[in-house]
Amino acid sequence: MIASDQAVLASAQRLIKRPHESIKWASEVLEAPPEQVEDLPESNRVQQTIQSRRYLAVVVNSQTGIEEGAVVVFRRPQSPLCTRVIPIVSTFSLAISQKKANHSPTSARERSRFRVTFSTSATSFTLVTEDIAPFANLISEVKRLLEIAKGHKYTEGSGLTHAWLERFPEEPAGSSSSSSGGSAPPTPTRTSISEAKESRGPLDEEALARFHSISSAYSMRMASLRISAPAALRAGLSSIDWTTPSPTTSRDPSTLQARADDIANDARSKWMIQQIQEREGLFTTKEQIKVFVGTFNVNDKLPQAADLSPWLEGAEGAELLVFGFQEFDLSTEAMVRYTSWREDQWRISIEKALGPRVELYEKLHSRQLVGALILIYVLKSERKHIGAIQSNSIATGILGLMANKGATAIRLRYKDSFLTFINSHLSAFTNMVEKRNQETRDIAKGLGFPYDGEGKTKDPWTPNLKPGLERPLGQLGIYDSHQLVWLGDLNYRIELPRSDVSRMLEKSEWDLLMRFDQLKIQKQHALAWTDFEEAPITFPPTYKYDVGTSDYDTSEKQRTPSWTDRILWLSVHDGSIKCEAYQSHPEVTLSDHKPVSAVLQMQILTIIPEKRLEIQQEVMSALDGYDNDHLPDVKILPGPAVQFDTIDYSVAASQEIEVKNVGRVIAQWSFVLKPDATELSERWLNINPTSGLILPGEKSVVKLTINVDNATAPELNFSTDQNRLSDLLVLSIEKKDLFLSVSAREYLPTCFANTLSRLSKLGKAIRTASAEELDSIREGEGEEKGSVPHEIYRMLGFLAEHGVELEDVFLVPGEQSIVSLVRECLDTGDDFPLDILAPSGPHTFNHSATTVPQPTEPLDADIGGAPLSPVRPRTPLPPPPSSITSSTPITGDEDQAIGIHSMADCFIRFLESLPEPVVPFSAYPKALRAELRADAYRVVDSLPAVNANTLLYIVAFLRVILDRTTDVKERAARMDRLAVVFSSVLMRADPTAEPDVLPPATLPRRRKAFVLHLLSAEEIPPQQVGESEK
Repeated sequence: MIASDQAVLASAQRLIKRPHESIKWASEVLEAPPEQVEDLPESNRVQQTIQSRRYLAVVVNSQTGIEEGAVVVFRRPQSPLCTRVIPIVSTFSLAISQKKANHSPTSARERSRFRVTFSTSATSFTLVTEDIAPFANLISEVKRLLEIAKGHKYTEGSGLTHAWLERFPEEPAGSSSSSSGGSAPPTPTRTSISEAKESRGPLDEEALARFHSISSAYSMRMASLRISAPAALRAGLSSIDWTTPSPTTSRDPSTLQARADDIANDARSKWMIQQIQEREGLFTTKEQIKVFVGTFNVNDKLPQAADLSPWLEGAEGAELLVFGFQEFDLSTEAMVRYTSWREDQWRISIEKALGPRVELYEKLHSRQLVGALILIYVLKSERKHIGAIQSNSIATGILGLMANKGATAIRLRYKDSFLTFINSHLSAFTNMVEKRNQETRDIAKGLGFPYDGEGKTKDPWTPNLKPGLERPLGQLGIYDSHQLVWLGDLNYRIELPRSDVSRMLEKSEWDLLMRFDQLKIQKQHALAWTDFEEAPITFPPTYKYDVGTSDYDTSEKQRTPSWTDRILWLSVHDGSIKCEAYQSHPEVTLSDHKPVSAVLQMQILTIIPEKRLEIQQEVMSALDGYDNDHLPDVKILPGPAVQFDTIDYSVAASQEIEVKNVGRVIAQWSFVLKPDATELSERWLNINPTSGLILPGEKSVVKLTINVDNATAPELNFSTDQNRLSDLLVLSIEKKDLFLSVSAREYLPTCFANTLSRLSKLGKAIRTASAEELDSIREGEGEEKGSVPHEIYRMLGFLAEHGVELEDVFLVPGEQSIVSLVRECLDTGDDFPLDILAPSGPHTFNHSATTVPQPTEPLDADIGGAPLSPVRPRTPLPPPPSSITSSTPITGDEDQAIGIHSMADCFIRFLESLPEPVVPFSAYPKALRAELRADAYRVVDSLPAVNANTLLYIVAFLRVILDRTTDVKERAARMDRLAVVFSSVLMRADPTAEPDVLPPATLPRRRKAFVLHLLSAEEIPPQQVGESEK
């Protein structure tokens, strides 16, 4: 191959469509301006000179055995459109001329220029260059092909040669980006889609399919893409790898898929697809179907005479019935040989449970991997709407080879929506959380579906739900779907001892139990199952039962009940899957698991092809019409400053600005890093989106949101700088930066998200403090004015007066508006509004007048002279208010109690907001290892005074609550629940430190044990705190 610019060569490869076509030379060139413009001195040309950047290639077709050549000029290298197609026929002309340099005294010194013209009687193209040497190979190749043309008498327009050039994409007529060279004839008019289909037959279909393939790498969830790399931001959208292909994916530019991947990298192509997808409602119809999904770990049991009808009670009227089985066949034979016998037995039982409805259904497809089976039925009347059925499986068992664990999946097209169903069985045991997380990643990476057998790579309009993840090489991945449902025995456990779970199950405290559900924790911390949805769980854990009963495991192992059996989903559009019912079925007792079912309403699309093609053409034409050589220009409206009003803690405030394209070309814009910055903006400011592309005259709307949260409030609360909420943003377009100032008029400081030391030094409501006091404390000066912060004493004093009789205090969430009102009173020093918080209490309690008791020694926090610490006696503190006899405690009515619950909720949130918890990071490892009550109090003795006093003060109050319960069993259960809640807010690991060497699965139990040691008046047996749990 003739040497040429490799980048342009790769772009030119997108023009060819047949194996017998090749590129012999390609490079970037400048199209010559009209003679009358070029004759002007260079210093006077400026805007008059139109030297259009173009890309030139020499293309050869050898289908007949004799080479036919052409000079092709195109633009838009990522999605080429031809501005000239000049066949090299016998009348083809190649001319080279040179314009001498102008050395007149009145002009700037100029270099000599060469003009190279390629022409036939119908069209021509002239390039201009100051150095002819790089074009030597081009000229030589053109001359070689011209000799062949003359030798075989290739005649222009005869139709006997060069017919293959008809397939090349043409520049639309009248485009503003067309060549402005005076000698160039007009570009042929581009035909409409319908005309092209009639005149070109299948060739135009291929060209359209090529455009469609742009969308194969595009996710309609791209709004979640965050751009942080400075280089990518500065370069603009075109520098972003939108597809994130697998490193092993073939990049052979001669294949259609490789060309599609390259095209997808172009920001303009991405913009076009986004514009088309935003108009989805114009070319699709939507409908809802009902899908019944069931999962059941059958423990290697056959159904025999088992009645499965309770499991299928929600299947009435469903278009699809999806069943996932685990531990379906654990025999050695199943490892080496497939047989449908077990599936047949279960199908008989399922069809029997369906009753008369069975006549309405037929089996659609099934797939088995030893112990995992997925089975789908479809309404016979809907079968005609389903196609492209594919299935596969993957083993994740021992060494990733044995099929004792793994997944089976079925993918299908329902009308024009692609649905994927995955049934998986993940690794067991409580401490295997990370292994389960890894198995989900391995399944997503390795479980794929072959492309269909019609020669297509992928349906062009199928989105990718997670474009940043690797997919199987050369296959569709599980996320190449509109809807994905993942079901099975996922084996995530509850991180609590059996005794704790049993107590909570007696009271159906599902929300409290879910705080310790491993799967939910993985989702919260984005460790696995990110973006997946699951309906609220309102049924008992589905594992482990004694077979044949509804009794949890009574064997020697006494396994902790857990929600191992789950159904989750992921959808391209928020809200396009809705769950009508999510339940377990305890009546089915043949296994140690209970079956689970979900009834889902799924949105299904039907595409109207002619409407979609019409919109495609509109978008493409609109974009092409703005492609020229002017520089982009935008304005920020309003600008150059945006000012917010008053900002309150944890209350997000938003304003919108417009980035308007006031230039004549497409503008790609992005917010970029300021010098020496590592983030686009201050942490309290969010920008969405951070980049975009705008047509001339149009605009992008950018939302600016200020939200002061626990991460950003600590630096703001004690700051007196009037500009503490102020930032300068830099918006960049090609060769131009614009600046936008964002600020807030006022920030209201809060007692939340401050250290205990600062609050103790302040000793009063933060908004009543002077600037001098705040500055002094921020600089580390001042002395602690109380044994516990003023806010803690106020909240616990109120709860002691009004809430100790509530059995579920600290266990029921409050109302957000009341929680905010409580915080406002803490910040301003105002009295708590008893008419809202405690409407049944007849008295008024002036909390602002309450003084914080002073200890006679740093760790005094005992109540009534009863020492909390077994290590050494204490001089008692004045106790927090006990239940006031003149008040009327609130004991039952939830409407009456909501104020009390809101106060308790506020207290928990206050503890959660502390930058460093009550048990400091430095003491956390010791607290985890406190196996005895004395060990726990030695940890307390080692704490800073304000931390120790605060911890003991809270413990003292909780003891007051516990002393209200006289029943021994109920007192133990209440103590256990309080320990669960407070262990999660009083202590936590330092997020910047190395993880503790203790097994992660034991940490929740150890934290709870530490709190139990403090709450108990005597030593707690190890089994009560979960030390015997395995």
